Amino acid sequence: MADNNPHDRLFKGVFGDPARGFAHLRGLLPSRLAGALDPGTVRTVSGSYVDSRLRTRESDLLFQVQLAGSPVLIYLLFEHQSRADPRLLCRLLRYLVRIWETWERQHPETAQLPPVVPCVLYHGPGAWPGPRRFRESLAAPAAVLEQLGPYIPDFGVLLEDLSAVPDEDLKEQALTQLTLLVLKHAQEPDFASTLPRLKSLFVQAVLSDGWQAVCLVLEYCLTVGRDVTEQDLQVLFADSDLPEAQEAIMTLAEKWLQQGWEKGREEGREEGREEGRKEGRQEGQRLILLRMLRLRFRRLPRATVARIEAAGPADLERWSERILTARTLAEVMAD
Repeated sequence: MADNNPHDRLFKGVFGDPARGFAHLRGLLPSRLAGALDPGTVRTVSGSYVDSRLRTRESDLLFQVQLAGSPVLIYLLFEHQSRADPRLLCRLLRYLVRIWETWERQHPETAQLPPVVPCVLYHGPGAWPGPRRFRESLAAPAAVLEQLGPYIPDFGVLLEDLSAVPDEDLKEQALTQLTLLVLKHAQEPDFASTLPRLKSLFVQAVLSDGWQAVCLVLEYCLTVGRDVTEQDLQVLFADSDLPEAQEAIMTLAEKWLQQGWEKGREEGREEGREEGRKEGRQEGQRLILLRMLRLRFRRLPRATVARIEAAGPADLERWSERILTARTLAEVMAD
């Protein structure tokens, strides 16, 4: 499921690099703690601890680093839900327990567990309204919690709320800064108009981290940005001395089109008994077809949109197949 999740691909593709991810985390940690960690010992730990049913809305990374000769784990949970979940810290406690259980299995000879520092990266539409300490998730008056304090679990979380951070304060290495800004703005309805002010960051990121890393960001822009087209991405590099730009973006757009076409074809061919399910699949085909046509040919005439919305499965499949080879919109829609 994670392979089909654009948030997960971008998050792990960028922050999963140990040096890059740790450099970002050090900015979240208290300066005294960040300075005491040994950057030469950092590594990512494989695996995910997120509930399987939530892996379309959460992603995670685990880092191990030495502090005064002892291992410390730093857990980074990426929340990409449409709204904040007040039960996040309850789930986070479950994930921490899973980390310790995995450690126990892998180190059966060790009686004590390593400390785990929980961090959350959130990019919802508004500021994070939920609790920042586990005790705040418990249903009891403050006076009662104070009395129970020594006997109940409690921990704080290092929260990075992108919606609460001004763009100009997101000052990091070019690729990391670019990723955070794209995560923050990509789901806005006019994201395409935001892209031009990121032009210099895109070029810097290519020069510092290469096309493979930057293509993760470009793919996210195409997939998540509702109004972003191939032409919008080409403009980002129009004035740069990067001759590979046009070819890289064309290859990326063709890959996106091919994946969208295959997904629409698969959904369209799936057989179902209920008429409602059949209509639901056709509506999915229509949405995918319209998205791909807008990506390829930008704005569509109203007559074309109306024709697609009224079309049956045979027409939808025929037009979807033509997108990859047709030179004009008229060729796609020809009878």
